[in-house]
Amino acid sequence: MTERKDKTEAGEGGGSSLERMLAILDLFDDGSMVVTADDVVRAFDCSRATAYRYLKCLAGSGLLSASYQEGYGVGPRVAELDRLLRLHDPLVGVARAIMRETTEATGLNLMLCGFYRDKVMCLHTEWSNPDVHSSYERGRPMPMFLGATAKAILAHLTPYQQRNLMLRKRDEIAAAGLGDDWDAFRANLLRFRREEVIVTHGEIDPGLVGVGAPVFASERRVAGSLVAIVADDAAKGAALQTIRETVGTASRRISDLLSAERSAK
Repeated sequence: MTERKDKTEAGEGGGSSLERMLAILDLFDDGSMVVTADDVVRAFDCSRATAYRYLKCLAGSGLLSASYQEGYGVGPRVAELDRLLRLHDPLVGVARAIMRETTEATGLNLMLCGFYRDKVMCLHTEWSNPDVHSSYERGRPMPMFLGATAKAILAHLTPYQQRNLMLRKRDEIAAAGLGDDWDAFRANLLRFRREEVIVTHGEIDPGLVGVGAPVFASERRVAGSLVAIVADDAAKGAALQTIRETVGTASRRISDLLSAERSAK
C-alpha cells in the first residue's frame, strides 16, 4: 500500500487522536484488505508506537482482526454491525415493504441508497429483472457526483455540506459536468431540486438508466434516495414518464412514513 489517502478523508491536519485512529478504516478498499503499522505510519506521518497503539485498540474492539497475513484485516465486529443494519436500520425497515410492493406491481428494479461524507452506498434492493446488472451492490461505495442515485441526494444536502464538497472535491465535480465553480455547481443542484425525480443515462453503467428521487427523514433532512434501474430501451417516452411517477410516489410514501415515525417518538 503506497498511495496515501486524501488528507481530509484520512484524518490528517489536526484531527483528534480518535479521528485519526478511526480514519485507519479508510485505508481498506477492494484492492487493499490488509493494513500494517508501516501503512499507518506512511498515511498519517505518525510514529510506529502510535500506529501500533491505534491498531491494537481497533483490534480490541473487533473492528480489525489482528492475525491476518502479518497485518490487520477487517474484523468480525463489522459483520455483526452489518447484520444489525440489515435487520434494524429504520430507513430500510420503512422502505422494504413499499419497495417490494412497487416492484411486484410494476416489475421495476429498485434500489435504496444512503450516504456518508462523499460516498453513496446501496442499502437494500428489490430486483425483479436479473437481466439488468448494476455496478451498485450493498456496501460498495459509489461516487457522489454521478448517477440519479447520487444526484437525488446531492441536491438536497444543506448549503454547508454542498459548499464543503465543492471545496474538497472541485476536480471531481468539474469532471462530472456539475460546474467549475460554486455558482455553476449550485445552479445545477437547484435544477435537480426542481426536477424532483432525476433521470440519468449511462452515468454509472452504459446502457442503463437511473430514475431517482430523494427520501427524507424529516422535512429538511435527506436520508437517501430511491432509484429504479432500467435498460435504456425500456425508458423512453411514456414508459419513462410512468417510471418517474412510480419512483416519485414510492419515495414520498417512504418519506411520509419516516416522518411519521420520527414524530411519534
